[in-house]
Amino acid sequence: MHTKSHILAAVRQAPLTIAQLCSQLGITRTAVSLQLKQLVAAGHVRASHTPRIGQVGKPSIAYEAAAGTEDIDSLAYQPLFTALLAQIKISHGEATMLELLENTGRNMARSSIPSNLSEPEDKIQAAMAVADALGASTQLVKQADGTFLISNHTCPAATSARAEARVCHIFASFFAEATDCKVLEKCARNERIQCHFQIEAPARITKQIKKIKS
Repeated sequence: MHTKSHILAAVRQAPLTIAQLCSQLGITRTAVSLQLKQLVAAGHVRASHTPRIGQVGKPSIAYEAAAGTEDIDSLAYQPLFTALLAQIKISHGEATMLELLENTGRNMARSSIPSNLSEPEDKIQAAMAVADALGASTQLVKQADGTFLISNHTCPAATSARAEARVCHIFASFFAEATDCKVLEKCARNERIQCHFQIEAPARITKQIKKIKS
């Protein structure tokens, strides 16, 4: 059975109508239409009107791959990133590598987290949503001491983190910048990598906890 990936691969070559896709892939019009609708909704395919040369009537609709989908199925990023980090460490030293990782994480947060958020938990949820969009599956636990623990069992950079543990520094810096709080990286790197980032309670919350205890 042909999947959306087959349709996407076909329209990467050239714009195709539904009839042309049916003929090329050997599937029904209903199946093509359903999967095209999903691809268009996801922003992976766009429709364009093709004039009927020498024919009367409405222009036919052809479908083509949207810009930015060229590498949607790429498996190159983690190996390339791992090799790049190794080269930076060799050429410039571990301190420079760590500085680059931290700056990368903080810049990611500045460009992706809304600046109008004021509540700590809203900032944390927004940061988790960005991480999930990158392939994570984050969970949040508010602990008794007022700290928050973000856990994730599907590390988006697991391949690179196995080769270079300091990769997790990107995500620690990302959460620190996003929440404006101190973040402690407590990732477990055993047979399976499990991400854990402890976010220390903001000063306002810490003061409230101390007042309650006293």
